[in-house]
Amino acid sequence: MGCGGSAAPAPSASGPSESGAPPVSLQYREITSIIDMKISGVFNKDMAATPQETGALFQHVKKAADEGLALVAAYPKVEMPEMPGAGAMMGMSVGAATTIEIKSTLATWFVPVPSGTALSTVLVYAPLNVDASIGFLNTKITNIEDGVTGTVHSYAAQGYELVGMGIAGGATTTKFMSGANSSSLAELVFQRPEPSKPSTISITQNAIKVSMNMGQMKSVVPDFIPFLNEMGAEGFQLSGFLMPPQAPPQAGVMSFNMDMPVQTIMRKERDTTKKYKYCNATFYYKINIMTATIEGDPSGLIQSYASKGWTLKAILSIPAEKDGMMGMKIPSKLFFVAEQDSEPI
Repeated sequence: MGCGGSAAPAPSASGPSESGAPPVSLQYREITSIIDMKISGVFNKDMAATPQETGALFQHVKKAADEGLALVAAYPKVEMPEMPGAGAMMGMSVGAATTIEIKSTLATWFVPVPSGTALSTVLVYAPLNVDASIGFLNTKITNIEDGVTGTVHSYAAQGYELVGMGIAGGATTTKFMSGANSSSLAELVFQRPEPSKPSTISITQNAIKVSMNMGQMKSVVPDFIPFLNEMGAEGFQLSGFLMPPQAPPQAGVMSFNMDMPVQTIMRKERDTTKKYKYCNATFYYKINIMTATIEGDPSGLIQSYASKGWTLKAILSIPAEKDGMMGMKIPSKLFFVAEQDSEPI
């Protein structure tokens, strides 16, 4: 369910529907961040995630704010990952603790704010700990210790909106046929115009169900649109989705089932009469296995929705699927919002 649109890699011929809102002026920028990911083959309770000192996303958003631009959406750009060095591979093979430096390019979209509007930008790190049991054919989450929820509620009460979030660092430990622990730090970027109203926060959790059958991967994604439209009718705007990292299945297993948790974060300004409606579209990145490259860019699709009054708010990247004999594709779900007119959703 949504407002239509699919791309592989170009937008569909039908394009987005009219939102009833005026066209949105979106500006696109990129920023590269660095994540330290620690991996151990045995449980090591002393392993902890540490953030980079620079706070790349925060500095990026703050610089744009000084230029009169407010962040509306940020997401990791889909790229081929860098292979770890020989030393890291050897460390993992013997079960030693290994730190891998992962570079990630973030795609960020901004809108101009009214002239004279001051934007206040704040960076906060919050812990995320996920425990999971690992069986031969499935991985099941047993516990999530979430430091994000309380942080988001606290800043919303001060009028801040969560505009950007990602993982600043992580540590994963596993034990064969037993369990795993993923400890991460969420990098949360908050922003508010001056003056601003306090907000109410809603955080719900769903899961993307992933199954692997002899190397063939499939995913079942919840239909978020009915829920988003129900909340939008009550004045809630989507801040984004957070997917707490978790340990992968046992190496070499060709068939398994696992749930990937997804937290939906929404906010509502107090004493507001505004209402919002939502739609989504799907974009497919193409993976060329022979050349180890990824093709596709959703920017054109995003701008086509902006021209119809839809503002991008979040993107969910879904696990890759087989595409033909020698190809793969990565589905991405794009979620858009528009202030609701007098017509029913």
